[in-house]
Amino acid sequence: MRKWLFYSLLLLSALSCKKGENKNMIPRRDLVPLLVDMHIADAMALNNMVNEQFGGLDSTMLYQAVFEQYGYSKDEFVRTLKYYSSEPEKLIEIYDDVFTELSKKSEEAKELYSSTTVSRTYRIWKPNQTRYTAYGDTTMYPPVFDVEIDTSGIFILSAEIKIAPKDKSVNPRILAYFYNPFKDSEKNRIYFEETALLKSNYMRDYTLLKECTDTSLSRMRIVIPMHDTPDSAFTKDFTMQNLRVSLYRPDKKK
Repeated sequence: MRKWLFYSLLLLSALSCKKGENKNMIPRRDLVPLLVDMHIADAMALNNMVNEQFGGLDSTMLYQAVFEQYGYSKDEFVRTLKYYSSEPEKLIEIYDDVFTELSKKSEEAKELYSSTTVSRTYRIWKPNQTRYTAYGDTTMYPPVFDVEIDTSGIFILSAEIKIAPKDKSVNPRILAYFYNPFKDSEKNRIYFEETALLKSNYMRDYTLLKECTDTSLSRMRIVIPMHDTPDSAFTKDFTMQNLRVSLYRPDKKK
């Protein structure tokens, strides 16, 4: 984190301090989460264990993936930093927001790690098929799963997923929610937080956590990957394995 911040400030000092036009810039509402993800990407590139798992990661490659995820270019990013080099107070405010988000994610990660210890979780569902793939322009996409739920608690959804860069799905993500099959309406559902799927040539682990205490919501629906592509006949390169749903109970005895 400190390394990336140092490089950011170094870049800012090298740029012209002349106040620029507020055009073709990344708006603050997107700049903060983009910077957060760039910090995380930098940490991933520096992590030896992660590098070994994915066969080598490069910060530049990960930064480009972040730009593409948010729909901005490197030039727009540099132009935005150049503008804020003449607005140091605004820059400090932005980084305050960035570090607040990073701290929040760090605490959430600690909580998730603690909650997914083997002694406190047990698997309640897994699909009959262990691996799902979609290549070419197949129309049977995406996979949709309905899971029967007969208890309340904290549910953990996890899977290993790869969506290659050549896949043309728009905004691929994990969509999952609890619902009542006899009286379903969007307002009565309980949703997991939608999780974006990063396009790359490597399999990645994804884990989602959500509590459901409403026993009338007896089903969980899982759609992976949900996408915004208007039709189903686009180029696909998707692989998913080890999809599972587990239940966490703090009071579960070892």
